Amino acid sequence: MDKWFNLTEETPLKLIAEQHASANLNRIQQLQTVEQVALMIGPEGGFEENEIEKAQRFGFNKVNIFPYRLRTELAVVTALAGIRTLTLKNEAYNGN
Repeated sequence: MDKWFNLTEETPLKLIAEQHASANLNRIQQLQTVEQVALMIGPEGGFEENEIEKAQRFGFNKVNIFPYRLRTELAVVTALAGIRTLTLKNEAYNGN
């Protein structure tokens, strides 16, 4: 995880998928381009609490990508589709 934190140090928006997070992916308005987003998706069963806490210390915010628990493979696809949809909306809105 430390290597990932170093790689994403300059990324403006850092998210960690957490099923019970109060923030939903579709409510995040900061998404401008996919290059501005780093997302952590954990193993089946989710992250350990100490992993979430460490990610938060490195600037990651908890986000709920779907209201139900997803398999890891499906969580990745769901999150990427949501992020891409949101960035496309912002790009269109901003005239890009």
